[in-house]
This record gives sequence, structure tokens and C-alpha cells, in this order.
Amino acid sequence: MIINFVFKRMTMPAKKYYVVWRGLKPGVYDSWKECEAQIRGVEGAVYKSFPGPEEAKQAYAGNWKDYISRKAPRPKVSNPRVGNPVLDSISVDAACSGNPGKLE
Repeated sequence: MIINFVFKRMTMPAKKYYVVWRGLKPGVYDSWKECEAQIRGVEGAVYKSFPGPEEAKQAYAGNWKDYISRKAPRPKVSNPRVGNPVLDSISVDAACSGNPGKLE
């Protein structure tokens, strides 16, 4: 029985709480379905999930900017250790049958 309990505990998704700062009806919601109903189709909707009701209530009482960060896109950086790709080349993926075995 304990194994069954542990298995269920491991497979059940954690309960989330949702804060809607900008939407049809701002507030704290305990299901994604309710949250989604408040933000769907609302341009500029601001919302976020939280692991517990207290965190969600505290966030709702505060400024949304303290909880949501808009990350700037990272510039693409090449790896200097690798160098430039050889464009006139062929790449293959080989496999063998067994270990060790014949190369296919």
C-alpha cells in the first residue's frame, strides 16, 4: 500500500494557483481552466502560476512586474573552441549490431 501511495504521489502533478493581474476579471484562481477564461482573447493579459495559495495571494497584492520578467532574447554566440563549420562536407551516423559487432 505504501508503494501505491508513493507512486501516486510521484505521478500526480503539483497543484498550481494562478494570478491574473490583467484580464477580464483579475484575481487568484485555483485552476488553469478558470485562469484561461480570464485571459483568453485579452490583449496584454498578465498572469502567472504559483505553487501555493499564499504565494499567489501575496503576488496578487503586489506589482506584477516584481514577479514576471520579460527576458531579452539572447544573442547567438558561436563556440570559439569549435570553429567555423565545413560547409562542403558530409556527416554520417553509424551503428553496429551487438557490442562489439559489425558496423552496418
